[in-house]
Amino acid sequence: MLKGGVRRTTIDAMDIFEFSAVLLKLGLPMTVLSWLMFTWLHAEGKINITADRKKLEADLKEVRKSHKQERKEKTKQRKRDKLPLTQRFNFAKLQRLADADQDQANAEANIIFDRWTWFGGGFYGLAALWTFVVIETLDVFRFVFAFPGFTAIFEHGIISALVSLLVNQFTNIASAFTWFHYWYEQSVPLALLIAYIGYWLGLKIAQYQAA
Repeated sequence: MLKGGVRRTTIDAMDIFEFSAVLLKLGLPMTVLSWLMFTWLHAEGKINITADRKKLEADLKEVRKSHKQERKEKTKQRKRDKLPLTQRFNFAKLQRLADADQDQANAEANIIFDRWTWFGGGFYGLAALWTFVVIETLDVFRFVFAFPGFTAIFEHGIISALVSLLVNQFTNIASAFTWFHYWYEQSVPLALLIAYIGYWLGLKIAQYQAA
């Protein structure tokens, strides 16, 4: 009887520890990121976070749509504005290029928003973004502090090394999109709930400050 009780207590303690770890590693960052994003979007006049839920969701959808369209248009414009040799001294066009570059820099000033929309936006996209940042950061630390050496990296040739790098990148992206398994595989619904609560709290804090 005593052994069973001790075992159950140990399992419960492990569950509590893992749950607390998920709260700190996923829930808290989601609150901070959500607060930052909604505060920035509201300050930029892109959305009104004091509006009702339906209006807020519609505004967010429109912001993501317009952001993607804007990036496509600027990419097309930059391709059109590539200068041929005969127009290198066309100063008017050079000025237009400089203005376009400045606009591009302004559009990318908030890289968090850019990546958030790439992952789909909403609480799911924000959790995917955070997971991707964590995975990539850990990869960098492992590479720096456990550097295998160039001989090991290029053992099978440069092409093989590049393929391995691409495969690793796609694996990290896939893990980011399935972030609920990454953070708390034992209970996917709980991971989703923790992420959503963190996202919701961040929004509420931003709304409170904007009120």
